[in-house]
Amino acid sequence: MTSCAETLTDKAEEIFVIPFKTAFFFMIQLMMARHSKLQKQVLSLYRQFLRAAQDKPGFIPRIRDEFRASAAIKKSDVMHIEYLYRRGQRQLELLKDVNTKQLGSFSKSREDSS
Repeated sequence: MTSCAETLTDKAEEIFVIPFKTAFFFMIQLMMARHSKLQKQVLSLYRQFLRAAQDKPGFIPRIRDEFRASAAIKKSDVMHIEYLYRRGQRQLELLKDVNTKQLGSFSKSREDSS
């Protein structure tokens, strides 16, 4: 036989807790915005880079820095993002090569930047 307190607790859960849980999970889903196809591709490329660089010392910080620097690009600049994505795919193939020991980079000299 259930007591009056148990019945009230069950009713309170039905009235307050269950709708709160539902609303909470709905809010989380809204906050987790869906990614576009291009965003998913870039995230996949990032994960592939990190996997390929696991056994190569010094690569992971450089990869993270490159992706963080590119994160500032506006989402509306699709052409630039696609260009960087294709360039990243080519660099990933080079990174996967067993003979790759270091990453090269191009930088402006102080004379060029003036």
